[in-house]
Amino acid sequence: MLRKFTKCLLAAVSVSILGIISCSIADDLPPRQQTVPLKSASRSFHYGVQAHMQRWPKDQEKLFDIIDQLGCDIVRAGSSWNDVEKVEGTFDFSRFDKTLLLAESHGLELQSILGFTALWASTSNAPEKDWQNRQFSAPKLEPFTRYVDAVGRRYAGRIKYWEIWNEPEIAFWRSTPAEYVATFNAAAATMAKADPSAKVMNGGFAMEKRPPNMTFLEDFITGADQTHWGIWAYHDYNTLNQLIARAKATAKARSSVGATMPVWINEGGFNTINRGGGEAEQAITLAKKLSVAPSLGAKAYIWYDLIDDGIDPNDKEHHFGLVRRDFSFKPAFYAYQHLIRELSPCTFDHRLAESAELSGVWGLVYKANSADTDNVLVLWREGKGRQTPLWISGGEGGTATGVFAIDGKPIEAPQLASGVLVNVTDTPMYVHLRGSLSPALKPVLSLPDKLAVLPGEPGALKIDLVNPTNNAQDFAITAHADLPQIQAAAPAGMVRLAPGEQKSVSLNVTVPADVAASHHSGIVTAGLRLSDGGPELEATLPYQVAEVIPRLAAPADQVGEGQGLTLNLKDREHIVNMFTAEPAPKMQYRGPEDLSGVANLAWSDDALYVRIAVTDDKHVQSYHAAETWRSDSLQLAIRCDDSAATYFECNLALGNDGKTGGWINTTPPNSPLALGVLEKPIDATVRRDGTQTIYQLRMPWKAFGIDKPPASGLRLNFIVNDDDGDGRKGWLQLSDGIGLAKDPNLFKVFVCK
Repeated sequence: MLRKFTKCLLAAVSVSILGIISCSIADDLPPRQQTVPLKSASRSFHYGVQAHMQRWPKDQEKLFDIIDQLGCDIVRAGSSWNDVEKVEGTFDFSRFDKTLLLAESHGLELQSILGFTALWASTSNAPEKDWQNRQFSAPKLEPFTRYVDAVGRRYAGRIKYWEIWNEPEIAFWRSTPAEYVATFNAAAATMAKADPSAKVMNGGFAMEKRPPNMTFLEDFITGADQTHWGIWAYHDYNTLNQLIARAKATAKARSSVGATMPVWINEGGFNTINRGGGEAEQAITLAKKLSVAPSLGAKAYIWYDLIDDGIDPNDKEHHFGLVRRDFSFKPAFYAYQHLIRELSPCTFDHRLAESAELSGVWGLVYKANSADTDNVLVLWREGKGRQTPLWISGGEGGTATGVFAIDGKPIEAPQLASGVLVNVTDTPMYVHLRGSLSPALKPVLSLPDKLAVLPGEPGALKIDLVNPTNNAQDFAITAHADLPQIQAAAPAGMVRLAPGEQKSVSLNVTVPADVAASHHSGIVTAGLRLSDGGPELEATLPYQVAEVIPRLAAPADQVGEGQGLTLNLKDREHIVNMFTAEPAPKMQYRGPEDLSGVANLAWSDDALYVRIAVTDDKHVQSYHAAETWRSDSLQLAIRCDDSAATYFECNLALGNDGKTGGWINTTPPNSPLALGVLEKPIDATVRRDGTQTIYQLRMPWKAFGIDKPPASGLRLNFIVNDDDGDGRKGWLQLSDGIGLAKDPNLFKVFVCK
């Protein structure tokens, strides 16, 4: 989450020492170099990018040319206060002016930050050489408001959007929440007088709770004066699931104080070493998040970052850029460029209703802003390795005129009756719609959300067929898996469907026991061809070798020791230690007595039962609510539907005060659970017995938005965090997918049988 603004500030401090000629407030700002219309003038949504221009003093023109090619209309850039007023009363706006003039020459607006503290104006008593502490501590209010007034008057009518600080909940603000409230209120009121047309936003919320200011967001929003608070800004990182979760948390916080100002996601991104997906995954995630953001109420998204911060292959902070250090473009650059071309001439209209037959399908309809432009449907389906053939019609009076890939390349879409056939995957595509905002989508061949198979046993794979045409059709079905040893027997002969008829057929998929031992997952492909010689369609589905969770022999409040499925977690493969390569002996893993565990899983018609007994020589837990993961605690995650973008995840801990505390971080679709305190209908307890901590949960299926155990199995994972008194040193895990990165595709699969 931490972006290396510190590097930028250090560079700024270094440049300041070079003896640049100062100027006074009275010096005129150079006029616009040329009249270039603002790209944002006709847009309903800001498509932006973060650019650390001060790190590239010789390449700013090149960077602005790249941003121009990208198609963005706003850039988050500018200069820090210490860079502009290094000596009290002496202002050097030269770098700030250059950035603004280059932006204007490309039709771009700036979103700039009012901060960070000039070294001479800091309330910190740290030595001046400790510039981080001084710059990130609260400023003395009088000189700061004088600076805000000077900047506001100089750039009045030229820079409209001003952010007071950056991520003040975390390390960029090292003073109290009350001091930030005072700084924000004073700066916002000052800017309103200096430039009444300006829009002031809070320092973009990191949406994190960190010591010492665990309630920073709540403290700020209850104390902030909304009179001159023009934009609510927050930040978004990682997956689509996390974008949705943060949007929900933001909506809840806004509602608590009756806030009505527009919402901007003024910093957000996805690095190319996250989740192991590389540059392709970054491009896919960008397209999803940027197209979904308007549906969540946001009015802008500023992508972090334009260019990589470095080349260290293991440092995620070096890999957020759309552009590599050699100025070559990543796939995410082309994905963003084409998304802007597709969506900037439009306004988000609605999301297509998700139905049982379209489970996991995202369809976002954008309405063209002019009559000579097509409407656009952004389309994909959630689930790695999934592919579903869809028939798409423009609806009554409309037509689908073209289909384009994430990078703008045309996708072949054969015509079938009044619609087109498209293979929809996890990668977004754009469908052009003429004369329609109500497209009709029908899955011609669809598979369940996942296939859980048991070694050596046939797994029934249900295939749903639909005939979307007005004529009877004969379908020939084929099937194969990624290994020849895996048997995927398709039904023999043709399957005949009347006009509009739906029919289900099934085939058995068998993974031999000897293959399952070394090949735990793969892909099954079902092919379909219409009898009239039309195109062959293919649906793909990941399969995974599963374990069986047995049913409880009799109804109970909890699963007992030794009951159900027993999972022993005592091997080194189950341990993640964050200090393995560091000379920190007390933070190293010392064996099973230090951390190990046994889990028991069982189920009934009504609920899933989990018992995890953890051997831990020392129990420490002083955190509360969402922060308990920072010390001894359980993090449990369950995904019942691979087609859903969201899933269930909670924290559970025994505090030093002897009380059990739980917190829900995310919830799946249709769940009645609310984010926040873990409570009924889930029953959860934690107790300490000698050197064992025992976590027990009874979770009704209804809590996951379903009525009974999922027929296709479920994904389950957990980690047990370990703190021996000097901070979190690592965790015990069932599998990857929680501790290092949130990726439910890495969870283990279980079937209730």
